[in-house]
Amino acid sequence: EPQYVDVNLENVVPHRDGTPVGEDFSRWIEDHSSSTETLIIGGGLAGTATAFSLSQKGIKSTLVEQGSSLAPPTASSNGDSRMYRKMYSSEFFSKMQAKALDRWEDVEKKSGTKLLQENGLLFYGEDTGETVEGSVAGAKDVMES
Repeated sequence: EPQYVDVNLENVVPHRDGTPVGEDFSRWIEDHSSSTETLIIGGGLAGTATAFSLSQKGIKSTLVEQGSSLAPPTASSNGDSRMYRKMYSSEFFSKMQAKALDRWEDVEKKSGTKLLQENGLLFYGEDTGETVEGSVAGAKDVMES
């Protein structure tokens, strides 16, 4: 038996008792939201270092990471070893690496854990002149100034 369909649009919207749909949405958003001064995207080396530094300054931050943990295996900084250098032709990078080493010490003291194991490293090969990292001659000039 065919069903009768009313073409009058007023009859299309079903009658509904109670609260209109969506009325509670703004309260739900309020109950499920938080406020932060800084949002940090990514929980790898840079993200966690940023969160740590901001917390030291009393700045509220929220860190979001797509992986299942901080410093996830997919992070570019993942792994047990990393190389850093003190040799830079740029005075800015030279000063930044010294500051970074100071911060490593701060984190070690705060955590009570030795994190940085320093080992020697030898670069050798043909002198190709100034590169992104600098050159031996440029680094020598910066370190002597």
